[in-house]
Amino acid sequence: MSLRHFLPHTALALTTATALLHTLAGIHGVLGTGLTTCWITVAVTSYHVGRWNVPLRPAAVLFTAAATATLLLCEVLGIIQGGPRQLLEGLWHWAATTVLLLLAGVGPWLFGRFWRLRTELNTGGWSIAERVERERDVDIERARLRERTRIAAEMHDSLGHDLALIAVRASALEMAHNGDPDQAAAAGELREATHAATSRLSDIVRVLREGGDAPVTRGTDPDITTVIERTSAAGVPVRWLREGPPPDTATEAGRTACRIVQEALTNTMKHAADPRVTVETAQLAAELVVTVRETGGAGQQATAPGHGSGSGLAELRSLVEDLGGTFEAGPGSDGFVVTARLPRDDGATTASAAAQQPDAARKRTEAAHRTRRGLRRLIVVPLALAGVVSVLGAAVNYVVVANSVLSHSEYAGLSTGTPRPEVDRRLPAFQEPDGRSVDQPPVPSGASCQYYPENVWSGEPLYRLCFRDSTLVAKDVVRR
Repeated sequence: MSLRHFLPHTALALTTATALLHTLAGIHGVLGTGLTTCWITVAVTSYHVGRWNVPLRPAAVLFTAAATATLLLCEVLGIIQGGPRQLLEGLWHWAATTVLLLLAGVGPWLFGRFWRLRTELNTGGWSIAERVERERDVDIERARLRERTRIAAEMHDSLGHDLALIAVRASALEMAHNGDPDQAAAAGELREATHAATSRLSDIVRVLREGGDAPVTRGTDPDITTVIERTSAAGVPVRWLREGPPPDTATEAGRTACRIVQEALTNTMKHAADPRVTVETAQLAAELVVTVRETGGAGQQATAPGHGSGSGLAELRSLVEDLGGTFEAGPGSDGFVVTARLPRDDGATTASAAAQQPDAARKRTEAAHRTRRGLRRLIVVPLALAGVVSVLGAAVNYVVVANSVLSHSEYAGLSTGTPRPEVDRRLPAFQEPDGRSVDQPPVPSGASCQYYPENVWSGEPLYRLCFRDSTLVAKDVVRR
């Protein structure tokens, strides 16, 4: 039992070799008992080797080597016994032994592998489902974090933009107070309150990015036209140069383009001394190009987002790169310039993410397919190989027997005293082995006898021809 557990292929090799040698010994009349026990042992060992999770290649090599060694041994025995008939009978003996090997060795081994796959399918289904559920929970948590980050970015862009517009309007009221100190003071307080609200909004957005379990919902996305009109109404000159239709906010590229324009205008209103902006959008064949540049005039210092946290532009850069685009932001000749190139096909990322989602049904189907394939192998492989070997053995046996038949007319035409060379010309190529008859007259003294059947199927009757000194001295009909 320890050998079977720790060295499964060694145990299989020993039991198979013992059964094959015992079978060949029984065919040649050396041993006559214990053959069934040997092959039952091979079947049990093969089944257990298939049940264990051991490599496939060693067992396949072992069975192939066993069949090859049996063929060589059968032919060596045929050469030792002498004669072409013995060589052909060696092929027949090999075919019969190989069929036993396939049915008692390969068949149980494949059945063991099939049963192991079936057990893994039944017991592994729950583990697959649990693993998929854990992976899905992780994906849900990641999606929740991504959504929270997206909402934080949109709050930063949209509300920050609105507060910047309020601050611009408050500054305009503060400058146009017409000598009324109360009006100027109220406008200044409004501007300061707006800046304070903007600061608090930044804190809220930072907390929202870092964590929190409050549910968030997506608001209505403004389009670029609305953003530019509201900015112009607040007193900031904005010129829009457009090539093609406006970006569609129903697409991911259009929403991202709107957020880029909104964030760039917000930064300009916050930091530029004389805010004047040119917005350029171009709908190309494969991409959407958005450029926002400050045009406050020569000599004006380019305004970078360094006055604030800079998280807005960083968030936009990450968003654009996630879509497969490029993002550039830096000082230009007249002021700060933001340029983004967005691919118009925004379905690749979603499709890629969906393809990576775990699928319990797919995994279980693959496991079931492996089991069904194992069942087909269990049935087809042993039967197909056994059929091929059986047909080959039967063909060899038929050739041997058919070339051993002596017809009644040929037998009747032979007479004692005929020289052996003349008799040999009328005899078939092969003869029956000695000792197969149970009722025959005594062999003449000093003579050697040969046996030939009359019928290829029944082998009856059996003709005996005895020769002495190269002369036919006796001819008899004997029964098996």
